[in-house]
Amino acid sequence: MADEFKRRGVRLVLGAGADGVRCVDGRLRGTLSTGTVLAGDAVLFAAGRTPDTEGFGLEQAGVRLDARGRIVVDRYHRTTAPGIYAAGDVVQPGLASNAMQQGRAAAAHACGLVFGVEIDQTAGSAVYGLPEVAGVGATEEQIQATGIPYAVGRCDLATTPRGAIAGHGGLLKLIFREDNRKLLGVHCFGDIASEVVGLGHVVLQLGGRVELFLTLALNTPTYSYAYHDATVDGLTRLTKLMGMADGEGTGDAAQ
Repeated sequence: MADEFKRRGVRLVLGAGADGVRCVDGRLRGTLSTGTVLAGDAVLFAAGRTPDTEGFGLEQAGVRLDARGRIVVDRYHRTTAPGIYAAGDVVQPGLASNAMQQGRAAAAHACGLVFGVEIDQTAGSAVYGLPEVAGVGATEEQIQATGIPYAVGRCDLATTPRGAIAGHGGLLKLIFREDNRKLLGVHCFGDIASEVVGLGHVVLQLGGRVELFLTLALNTPTYSYAYHDATVDGLTRLTKLMGMADGEGTGDAAQ
């Protein structure tokens, strides 16, 4: 991402906080914790978001909240208080993409209409900037914490026909288990990254293996073709790694 921002003329200042912003002669001037002063026409302040659950008396009503103030619900979006349901931004994961599904599940159950449709709980995110950044499923850091052996496949979007036409690239990264090749995470940055991860999201939701991407005749030129190349890259790396391990084992046995 840093390399891509630099290529686009964006300056990154890392490891610094903002001490203050003030207007000087009609221009905004921001002072960083490092003492650096930045001048510009606009300042974007992004502090994230939190569920607005305070002041409703939820806990008094028997509705349990988690450590981040989100309402705890079951698969039908029932809270811990009888007759009270919750959906949308106040529950986990709090994504607009599945809020309608959550509301439908809650309303159907409340009316005695249980359709048995599981609501997608796969963690996904997207930043709609230039370039876009998107991901779904687990990150490498999260998988490392579990101790699960995994492999990674990557594709530079510039090497795809669509990337060559666009004149710039990005990255698609697939994370999958070493033993059964089950897909664990998909991460991307570049043009329409928020849409590119959609294909990986489906495979994650179905518990599919990374080899599935090799069986698909994906349209070209599209960025989705990067799934094929990233899969080949990941399986090639894994094969080499396993070959090295087998070789070391044979040598040890001979000794």
